[in-house]
Amino acid sequence: MVYTVDGHVASRAGIDVSEHQGEIDWQAVAGDGIDFAIIRVGRRGAAEGEVREDEFFAQNMAGAREAGLDVGAYFFSQAVNEKEAIEEADFVIARLKGRELAYPVVYDHEPVEGVEGRADNLSVEQMTANAKAFCDRIAAAGYPAMVYGNAADLARYSLKELSGYGIWFAEYGSTIPSRLGRFSIWQYTNEGEVAGIGRTVDLNIHFPQN
Repeated sequence: MVYTVDGHVASRAGIDVSEHQGEIDWQAVAGDGIDFAIIRVGRRGAAEGEVREDEFFAQNMAGAREAGLDVGAYFFSQAVNEKEAIEEADFVIARLKGRELAYPVVYDHEPVEGVEGRADNLSVEQMTANAKAFCDRIAAAGYPAMVYGNAADLARYSLKELSGYGIWFAEYGSTIPSRLGRFSIWQYTNEGEVAGIGRTVDLNIHFPQN
C-alpha cells in the first residue's frame, strides 16, 4: 500500500522483523522497495517474565543498516509495573550501544494468544504508567519513543498521558485505517511477502508528518 498526495507517493514502506522471520537477505529487501525496518531487540515472557534478547537482533540490525535501510527498534513488553518497564528500556538501550536510529524505539505490550499472561489484567492506570516509564527512559537516552498497538491494545492506555510519544497503529484487512486519532505508522498486514524473507512479514506505511 502507498499513500499519495496529488498523485505522488508520499509514504514510506517498511517492515518489522524478529527471529520469527529467520535469516534475511537485507540487500534483497532493500531492492524490493522497502525503505525502513523496525527490528525487535528482545522480549519478556508472557507467563514467566524472563527478559531475553531476540536471537537475530544483532544480525538484523547490522544487515538492515548495511543495506541502506532506515532502522528503528522495538521491545515486546510484559511488564507488570514501572520497575519492570524501566528494566526493559535499559535492556534495549544497552544493546543499541549508542547506535543512531532513524526511527523510534517502540514499546509493544499486547496479550499473547493462548497464554495466560502475567500482565493481561493490568489497569489502564498501570498500563499507562508502564508505557510512560519505558518511553521516558528511552527518551532520556536520546532516542525518540513510540507506543505500538491495535485498537484494543491502545484502549488499555490513557493516550492523553502519552501525548509526547508517537503511535504505531496496527489494523489488518482494511484499505483505509479506521483510527481517527494521531498515529504516524500503520501496520496494515501480517501476511506480507518481501524479497529476501522466506516467511510472511508485517508490512507498514509511514505517513508524512505534514
